[in-house]
Amino acid sequence: MQAKILGRSRVARACVLAVTTVLAAGVRAGAQAPDQRIWDGVFTGEQAQRGKPQFETNCGACHGAPGAGGSDRSGPTLIGDRFMRAWEFSGLNQFVSKVFDQMPQGYPSNVEDSVKLDIIAYLLQSNGFPPGSKELGADLDELREIQIVRKGGAQNTREPANSSLVQVVGCLKQDPDKLWLVTKSSEAMATTSPDSSSAQMLRTVQDTPPGAATFQLVNVSRLQPESHQGQRVEAKGLLYKEQKGSRISVSSLQMVAPSCGN
Repeated sequence: MQAKILGRSRVARACVLAVTTVLAAGVRAGAQAPDQRIWDGVFTGEQAQRGKPQFETNCGACHGAPGAGGSDRSGPTLIGDRFMRAWEFSGLNQFVSKVFDQMPQGYPSNVEDSVKLDIIAYLLQSNGFPPGSKELGADLDELREIQIVRKGGAQNTREPANSSLVQVVGCLKQDPDKLWLVTKSSEAMATTSPDSSSAQMLRTVQDTPPGAATFQLVNVSRLQPESHQGQRVEAKGLLYKEQKGSRISVSSLQMVAPSCGN
């Protein structure tokens, strides 16, 4: 019996460290319109109900129920402004993957992923997000394009940090020095996925107005940029800011429109 209590105590302490890491890991994003799909319901009410006792068993000793923290708790609050400040504009995949990989810290195999999904559903419900008709799943590619945002939230105007993952939309051209450039581009926007946007997200990208920015694309030859020359494109990759101009180490490149227009 004492061994069981000690084991649970270790799990509870590890939960504090893991969720603290989770809350500190929210991605800081650049100017972009928030995606509101999380408000259509990305988990079910039944799933959240299953997650409640699992949360209380695995994390409640540190964070209270429903994760409200408090002076008598050693863990931070997991609901309200603290949660949103840490995760607003992040992809839901980032929150899920952090919980999968690090909760409980040092004992990630103690809680099955299916149980972790139920716990996450409970935390989302506790933060005011509504249930839907489909359970929250473990497909990180699918979750990548679902942002954690406030309902009817304002645009994210925070400038993306150096070396952050970004998206730009503009005209692809090659200059006389054989460098590939995206010109007439939007400002760099933080993104949650290095992959080309899905067809659904691409419809939103198509409405991005031309801008005045120019970005040099590096590590792009494998993506055959010559096939997109003169097209309006979406480029994603790591942003490197320099005095002489900004570069993007490209992870994906796709056509948005067959020509750049005016």
